Amino acid sequence: MNQKGVNKLWAVPLSGLLAVSLAACGSSPQSANPEPSSPPPAEPAAPAASGDQGFEAEWAKIVEAAKKEGEVVIYGQPFTDREQVMLQFEKVYPEIKVKYTGMRPNESGPKVIAEQNQGKYLADLYFEVQPDFPSKESVSMIRDYIVRPELQQDDAWVDGYEKGYELTANSNVYPFGLQPIPFIHINNDFIPKGEITSLDDLLDPKWKGKIIVGSFDRPAQGSSSVNGILMMKGEEFVRKLMEEQEVQYRIFDNRQIMENFATGKYPIAIGTTSTLVRDFVNSGAIKEVSKLEEETITAISPTNIGVLKNPPHPNATKVFVDWFLSKEGQTEWVNRTTGILSRRAGVESPDPELPSWSKIQATHSNHSVEGRKSHDWVIEYGKELMSKK
Repeated sequence: MNQKGVNKLWAVPLSGLLAVSLAACGSSPQSANPEPSSPPPAEPAAPAASGDQGFEAEWAKIVEAAKKEGEVVIYGQPFTDREQVMLQFEKVYPEIKVKYTGMRPNESGPKVIAEQNQGKYLADLYFEVQPDFPSKESVSMIRDYIVRPELQQDDAWVDGYEKGYELTANSNVYPFGLQPIPFIHINNDFIPKGEITSLDDLLDPKWKGKIIVGSFDRPAQGSSSVNGILMMKGEEFVRKLMEEQEVQYRIFDNRQIMENFATGKYPIAIGTTSTLVRDFVNSGAIKEVSKLEEETITAISPTNIGVLKNPPHPNATKVFVDWFLSKEGQTEWVNRTTGILSRRAGVESPDPELPSWSKIQATHSNHSVEGRKSHDWVIEYGKELMSKK
């Protein structure tokens, strides 16, 4: 990774960031990325104590207790590529099984709230924490579950370890990656590559009635992307885009959106997941697709991992968190998922759609105080549009 490029990431500081993640929302793709050919990693040895005398013995006790617990329960996105990452953990720690439940954010957040209100603490981790997810009181401080000293070193993370907590306003979760927003794909089977090069181009009258976005009256990929446009271009631009360009905004199901995108009925798609787009390309339904991206990326959405309140398998939770945030775990992540840049230093994604760190100079975030307020506006605007006949 180009360290000079890394240092540009927060060229303009982001302040007041909240513990929310508006990453990768949407319906589940039906196939995962191809399995990498590299052999499964051996169980990692406990790192050197790095000044923390007795750590190796402590870690051995945690792993042994985790094996006795026998499982870790995780709620997360309904994507099969996420499930593939969980299987890699089981190869490293075969005595600890992962029970992974994939749900859309508008389902999993209320589920956790309902369970905790009833005094039920059934899951250990919430993967890719979402914006309208439970409050800070619903998650434990993840710092207490990051045990291995090497994970706490600044040189292990883009812009440093402690910067991660700043990105979430010290509100208990940890951002292991980030997504550039908005997500906008162009079907080049119907629109020549290079004909649309900026957000302003979307207002060209010739694209009227040719744009689709997932219903953004609730937290999902569509609302995240519309919020990115709002933060970059303002309310007037968003209203002009949605209303004057007659954007289709009444479909929530991502696969249905992709079917309309693939046939060319709506060759411009806002808020589509890179994973699902790739599935359609790999199946031959789309021959060529490109992603609309500004030359300098100023809007981002951090992607977090959080430990739920009173996790039933605390030791297995520590082992999973520490494996997932390790270089090995993050390498498994980027090799199997799309659309998210890992903050782990030295871990580069093979996803060709992802920009280099040098292109990211974030001045807007879905997770800042301002970003949360603008996201609320997007949701209300979406409801306003949906109420119209």
